[in-house]
Amino acid sequence: MYYPIAVSSGFYLDFDFEGNSIPHSENRMENIYITVFPDNGKTYCLLSYLKEDENLYQELAGQLQSRNNFKSDLTVLLAAHVENIYFEPIYFETFIACQSESILRVFQQAQFDVQKLDSQGNHIGNLSLTPPDYLKNTQKLNFFGY
Repeated sequence: MYYPIAVSSGFYLDFDFEGNSIPHSENRMENIYITVFPDNGKTYCLLSYLKEDENLYQELAGQLQSRNNFKSDLTVLLAAHVENIYFEPIYFETFIACQSESILRVFQQAQFDVQKLDSQGNHIGNLSLTPPDYLKNTQKLNFFGY
């Protein structure tokens, strides 16, 4: 199908679609990358990660395939983690604008991390306050309106 949406972003996930924690190292950002673009009457979605991060994201990729809920799953990933997304203006006004409060709620919920500091103010780790079930799309967001 064709959807007038364009996205290119990279982000890390704290949880998979089943609410399982994804354990990241403190040494580097272990991102998942997503690109969505329309071309010749179809819309393509590329989801990727570095080979060295396969142990983190392989299960997530399997979940995306087995859940058979791709439009909803992709919508919540985009709403929660992508800060730069393009919708054709008439498409935005028709399908997306009415969801703006829910989109903001999901984005804020997914970005709720704090840094842990020791008594001297040195960084000793991060703490995610993101709910483990946030990828369940409880707001019923839909970026793919038809």
